[in-house]
Amino acid sequence: MNSKYSTSGSPVFQTALHVVVWLAFFAFPILLSPNDEPDWKSIILRHILPLTFSAVLFYSNYFYLIRKFLFESRIGIFLISNILLILLFIFLFEGLKDLIFKSEFRHDPHKPLKIFFYFRVFISYMLPIGISVAIRSTQRYLESQFQQKNRENEMLRSELQYLHYQIQPHFFFNSLNTVYSLISSDPGRAQKALHQLSKLMRYVLYDASEERVSIGKEIEFLENYIHVMKERQGHLFNVKAEFTIQETGILVAPLLFIPLVENAFKHSMPSNGMAEINISLNLENGYIFFRVVNSLHPAESSDKSGIGLENLRKRLDVLYPGKYELKTDTDQEYFIAQLKIQA
Repeated sequence: MNSKYSTSGSPVFQTALHVVVWLAFFAFPILLSPNDEPDWKSIILRHILPLTFSAVLFYSNYFYLIRKFLFESRIGIFLISNILLILLFIFLFEGLKDLIFKSEFRHDPHKPLKIFFYFRVFISYMLPIGISVAIRSTQRYLESQFQQKNRENEMLRSELQYLHYQIQPHFFFNSLNTVYSLISSDPGRAQKALHQLSKLMRYVLYDASEERVSIGKEIEFLENYIHVMKERQGHLFNVKAEFTIQETGILVAPLLFIPLVENAFKHSMPSNGMAEINISLNLENGYIFFRVVNSLHPAESSDKSGIGLENLRKRLDVLYPGKYELKTDTDQEYFIAQLKIQA
């Protein structure tokens, strides 16, 4: 496992693991020797040399042959390279045996033909190659999965940032229109509204750049926005807002509720002289419930999604996958939007 996946897959850990495993392999013949004085020549010939050749085969594939040829679909070169290495090690083994241990290992006519011995050795040398291929293939799969996950996360972050930037100009465009309409008619109220707008801008520019903010700040932002809208068109709207959440330390994504409130002010139609907007926010059984109801003219279209709600749905899909419900409905006089989020 690569260090990108976990601390246990760090290069130091991998190196230590390899050293321990090979030391164990080399130590077993000595530790399991039935004699008090191990037969070193026999151990070297029958165990140390084959293990050394197996280690060379393993790491030749692990560090070079698999990546260079097998993963590049050059399977023929990969097989030929390993066959030549195995034949080279068999030749070296025979040469070392004849050179150093000639007197101890004389020809025995009753032993099986050497061709069967070479075949058995050839097959045994396939084992470290197979293990090396299995390890490298597993690592390659994990690397591809990790990279794919990173790409998906990067795409989600990019999409979320894009949607976040879409919210800001849309929101400020509406808010600046509010202040502009007051400048000529009531400069004092315009000044007050501008002060409220500066608070809104500070929140959007600083706090809303975070991945999560406390729900207390989000509520304060909503209250400031409602105040700005009342300054502009208070004579047209009868607004009731109830924010009953006491646990202000709950964290939520910033600018999550404002599209529903904007939508209500934009599409509310006066009934008997004033448009009604009811906003509520509460916490029940680990879920945040946000509800906005605004009066609606019967002739108005029932589709009030708009850019704001469309972006909200996309943000919720990214930020709260499988953890939210967003419903909109209409009756004869009201448009109702309800958002349920797992706190």
